[in-house]
Amino acid sequence: MSVVETEALAAQLEAYPDYRVVRGLRIARVEEVLTGAQVSQAVVLDIETTGMDSDKGEVIELGLVRIEYDRETGAVGGVLAV
Repeated sequence: MSVVETEALAAQLEAYPDYRVVRGLRIARVEEVLTGAQVSQAVVLDIETTGMDSDKGEVIELGLVRIEYDRETGAVGGVLAV
């Protein structure tokens, strides 16, 4: 299935209030090489649960991506680990 077809299906689901569509993040392994004293690393965390109610829902998946970024400019560099 193509990206265009997938996006069309996602748009159809989003038209209904009972559905939420989460799109995947396409990660390039090397985007921009950052240099300098302000370059740091961060981990982006995504938590998937079985529902929106924290009392009833359960965590079913964790996604972590380690990136480098420039603390001064906010520019995001390469993805270091997934």
